[in-house]
This record gives sequence, structure tokens and C-alpha cells, in this order.
Amino acid sequence: MTYLYRYRSAKAVLEQFEELDKQEIYFSSIDELNDPMEGYKDLFWSGDEIVWRALLKHYVFCLLDTTCHTLLMGPEFDAKYVGSIALCAPESLPDAPIKNIYKRVSAKFLANPAVEAFLSVVVSRKDPIRRNELTHYLRALHPLILAPIISDLHSEGLWPGFIPPPQIQQETACRNATQFFEAVANLRPEEPHHASFSEAMFSATESTFEQVQLIAEVDLSP
Repeated sequence: MTYLYRYRSAKAVLEQFEELDKQEIYFSSIDELNDPMEGYKDLFWSGDEIVWRALLKHYVFCLLDTTCHTLLMGPEFDAKYVGSIALCAPESLPDAPIKNIYKRVSAKFLANPAVEAFLSVVVSRKDPIRRNELTHYLRALHPLILAPIISDLHSEGLWPGFIPPPQIQQETACRNATQFFEAVANLRPEEPHHASFSEAMFSATESTFEQVQLIAEVDLSP
């Protein structure tokens, strides 16, 4: 059977209920919509140093919680669980080694020179930072969080088979991240059209990264 659909404005539908089947309106969830841009929210981040430090601490918490559940659940881990982790807080951690790991890793991470370089960029910004730019920043900082988390889990006996990466690898990641943030700081945000240029640049960079990831997954697939 072929169905024909006619698009109507919400106002027209609500004013003429006789057009409704069973006098009901069905509101689809975001997952049921066929346009990937439907429900898109143009979020942005802006705040002082306290707010940005709190965001980084929460990122450490989410990554630690996700890593632990990945270890415990293995192949059965559902990536959708990450959404519920983001709504939790460090206070929800049980009185177990994981709480001490979080305190150590977050304190060590926030004292990292790359984090100071990151904060100097975002705190001084007058333009809001959107998701592509923030994703790029977090990707640069991610190795500086993940390696200490895994090393601490290993030292607590929670990942006995793990071989900690060499220290020089962490030093290289720190140096690369610091140089990246220093380069971003030289983009001169006071110039006209900086916000649109910055968004276009980070959007193109993220698109390229996703394409490279897709190619790598295809090459690794059996």
C-alpha cells in the first residue's frame, strides 16, 4: 500500500482537530526521526576558570567510570550507558579504590601544563566555544587522562594484564597538547569574523578526523 503524507504546521493541526486520526498527536523521539539534523542543538560552552576546571573534572569522572564498566562488562558493555554516566557526579562513587583513583587522577591532570595552556585559551575567549572546537580540545587532552586512569587501575590490581605505556609517551602527548593550545591562542580572537572562521576550521578538522577513523575501521574489519 502506498501512503501519501501532507506536511502541516503545528498551529494548523491544533486549530483543526477534525484532521487528526483518533484525535491524537504522536510526538516521535529523536531516535525515530529520519533527518539527522532534526533535534540538533547548537550548544556552546562559556565560563570562567572555575567552570572550565569543573568541566574537566567531570570529564575525568566520566572517563574513569566508563573505563571501569568496560573492564567489568567486556563485550557486553553498551555505549548508550555513557549517557547515564554523564548525569552522575563524583559523589556517587562508592567508598572503594575507584574514589581514591578519581581524586589522584583529577588532581594530577589539573596540574598538567597542557591543562594550564587549555585554560588560558578558553577563559580568555569572548566568543562561545561550540562542540566541534571543544571536541578537538578534549581529544588533545584525552591521552593525558586515560593513561593515568589505566595505570592507577593497574596499580590497584584491577587490570593485572595491562602494561603501562612508557613515560616518554605521556611527555610527548603533553608537549603536543601544549603546543596545540599555544597555536590556538595565536589565532587572534579579537579580529573580525574570528568566530565563524574558528567554527569552520574546527568543523572541517573534525570531519577529516571522522573520515580517517572510518577508513581505519574498514581496513581493520575482517
